[in-house]
Amino acid sequence: MIILCGGEKGGSAKSTTAINLSGELAYLGYKVGLLDADKKTSAKNWVLTRESLQNYLETGEILAPLDIEDIQDIPKQVMANLKKNGLKSIEGKNSTGEIIDTIVAMNDRNDFLIIDVGGGDTVEFRLALGMCDMAIIPLKPSILDYDTVPKLIRILKLNQAARPKVKVKTLISDAPTAPASNVTRKFKKALSETAMLSNVFKTVIKNRDSYKECLNYGLSVRDWKDSSAKAEFSMLAQECFDEIKEGK
Repeated sequence: MIILCGGEKGGSAKSTTAINLSGELAYLGYKVGLLDADKKTSAKNWVLTRESLQNYLETGEILAPLDIEDIQDIPKQVMANLKKNGLKSIEGKNSTGEIIDTIVAMNDRNDFLIIDVGGGDTVEFRLALGMCDMAIIPLKPSILDYDTVPKLIRILKLNQAARPKVKVKTLISDAPTAPASNVTRKFKKALSETAMLSNVFKTVIKNRDSYKECLNYGLSVRDWKDSSAKAEFSMLAQECFDEIKEGK
């Protein structure tokens, strides 16, 4: 199963989504591959940090990119859980340009392959769209993200013409946490009236410090201490499962 996290605009939480969805699926016991198809290599660097932390948990040896201060900075509750339960492995790789062979190989080795592409109409975005089973399009509830929608729709329509069965789901990300905020509701309504992006996840990913904090240690929010953030990606994974079942 290949899931793409992509979109036209940078900074819309594509890497955050790909990383934390990978962490949630691995926690559930699936073999997970995370393909970083972005020249910034944020997701690949996260996997390297995770592998360093795994090595520390298994051997006590601290390897780059982590150092002793990083280990000491991990909250005691989180570290205690990691020492008790371990850390689930995720296969990570960085590849850009012609990524078809990499996608095929990683998909063969894993139950789920999550692909993180950079923002914009890139070669990697087009190729991943042409091979994925589901495309998750994270968008922040802001006018800057909404302004990218027309070009994004053109890309998605071209792909749909060749692959009409691909699931395209929009994910509202980095939303205000204030219960009284109506920004998310208005944005979701606008998307519901937009071709190709009207199939919006019920789950909304809020703007939480936990999403930034855990990345520094190669952890996902599933490994962290924020129950609200954990619940968001647990619900997102379940919605993905529901879409997969519906498509069969």
